[in-house]
Amino acid sequence: MEDRRKQIEDIKDKDIKDKERAAALAFARLLRNRGLKPDEVTPEMIQEILREESEASKGEAQANTDNSKNEVPENEDSKEPEEVKDEASEKDESSKSKSLKKLRAAKERKPGAVSRAMTRLIDGFDRGQARYDRFMHDQMIALRTEYHKTVNMYKASVKSIGRSVITISLMCSMMMLVFEYFTVYEYAYNGRVLGYVDSQDVVTDVLDVAGEHLSSNNNMEVRFTTEGKDGEEGNITFRKVSSEGRTSDDADQVVNKLAYMSDIETVAYGIFEDGEIVAIVESEYDARVVMNEAKNRLSVTDKGMDLVSSEFKNRVEVKELSVMLASIQDDSTAINHLTEGGEFKIYHIINEDENLNTIAEDFGVTKADIYDGANSDNVTSYEIGDKVCIRKTIDPVQVEMVEEGTMSEVVKYKTIKKETNKMYKGDTIVRQEGVNGKQVITGKITKINGEVVDRNLTEQKVIKEVQNKIILVGTAKRPKTEPTGIFGNPLDPKSGYVITSRVGARWGRSHEGIDFGVRSGTPIYASDGGEVVISGVYGAYGYCIQIKHNDGYITRYGHCSQLLVSKGQKVYKGQKIALSGNTGRSTGPHLHFELRKNGAVIDPGPIIGVY
Repeated sequence: MEDRRKQIEDIKDKDIKDKERAAALAFARLLRNRGLKPDEVTPEMIQEILREESEASKGEAQANTDNSKNEVPENEDSKEPEEVKDEASEKDESSKSKSLKKLRAAKERKPGAVSRAMTRLIDGFDRGQARYDRFMHDQMIALRTEYHKTVNMYKASVKSIGRSVITISLMCSMMMLVFEYFTVYEYAYNGRVLGYVDSQDVVTDVLDVAGEHLSSNNNMEVRFTTEGKDGEEGNITFRKVSSEGRTSDDADQVVNKLAYMSDIETVAYGIFEDGEIVAIVESEYDARVVMNEAKNRLSVTDKGMDLVSSEFKNRVEVKELSVMLASIQDDSTAINHLTEGGEFKIYHIINEDENLNTIAEDFGVTKADIYDGANSDNVTSYEIGDKVCIRKTIDPVQVEMVEEGTMSEVVKYKTIKKETNKMYKGDTIVRQEGVNGKQVITGKITKINGEVVDRNLTEQKVIKEVQNKIILVGTAKRPKTEPTGIFGNPLDPKSGYVITSRVGARWGRSHEGIDFGVRSGTPIYASDGGEVVISGVYGAYGYCIQIKHNDGYITRYGHCSQLLVSKGQKVYKGQKIALSGNTGRSTGPHLHFELRKNGAVIDPGPIIGVY
């Protein structure tokens, strides 16, 4: 039906267009017959033509209408140029008057043709205007209909959308409430899950308390934080998980888990110098802080000098490691290790992907540095989950610094040893004391850990000369009888002696030596080399030997039964000098042995090894 209607409309449009084209041709022909140009025609002229043509067309027969096309004389077209030329010559008349005259002349010659042409032209215009008006009317009705339909649809959609939004919001709220009710917070330390809580506040409220407990239990500083440095994530993290099959911890349980978790394995960061571990800290940030502080401590310039550069001499890097919490050093301890060296222990739990070789490689040690969990024996065999102790002795990291400027410095004296045959071998004497000098220098100095390794000086001025220390060293062979300064036991330990009395108060008096209970006739030996100054009866000592040694020392041997050396004789250490007995004031056979320095009694027991 729609296609049929469209075909009818197309036919009507074509008919109207044909008629309009015919009317336009007739009007153009009319103007040419009247000698008029299109731009000379005014609305008043058109009205005048229509009125005259309408009067002239009355009473004409239908036959004249059929033959109207042939009635136009052919010679009149040829006359038009002459008439136009004649009329154009009349310059003093107005264009309107001349045009009216031409139209009247045309009326007298051919009124019927003009009337028909103008009628067709006006009819064409009217039909076009009516068609346009009808089209615009239909479009307005269609537009209004579509507008009302759209408005009604929008109103219905708004209600539907509103109901949907409210429904979805209610469902989301219900789902969130259900999710909130059936979820808990998983809390972890450096990625190691410790437990679950209903609220994060249960954990955050006790972090300080737990940190203090853990620090005191492990002699190290431990800080629990939910937010790290520079906005990074802290070592305590949370994650929302389903509560199914999980039990929530209360505050006391959280404190216990945090405060007593030194045996858990956690992530830490090791500082390595040329592949060997030198410290281990909690975070990568702490490692950078420790390294910078160690570098600063090992790059202190002298007064008057400016720091040009300061760098680690060897390759220093940071690596992530898995260790037990007790192995992590606080920043202060780690800095001391980097600057002073020392020994430290790292505890680690072996996992299924590791062996002794990989552990040694990861920690920058050898397999000989890996001990069992008790730190007693080297590990030779192990099982997954075993705890091992990595024991390491380290040297300070090397920092090379360059300083430049002018400074005064102390010139340390040197110790010079000079040999002499006037002294026995092993004997020394200071001939000249050393005195440090002083000088002012200008230039560039390179140091490694404070020790000068290179000097590029542009000026050097000595303020005080240095005086070296001179020590004389004897080279002469020592006589056998010369004192050694080391005292020995005067009896053979195999003689079966018994200590019957020591230095101290005895029987209301002071006993000034050690009594060795031994049978008579047992050999007595010189405790050290020296000169015999007493050999004979010496009061209550009975038969007695006294030997003079160097530095004011003397040894005395009393209650002897027989003396084997004489006064003034030189004896050597270990020489047999007498036999034990019971002479003098004595209650039985024994040896009374004394050691004195400048007359003062010295207990010889600790010196000769008799306790």
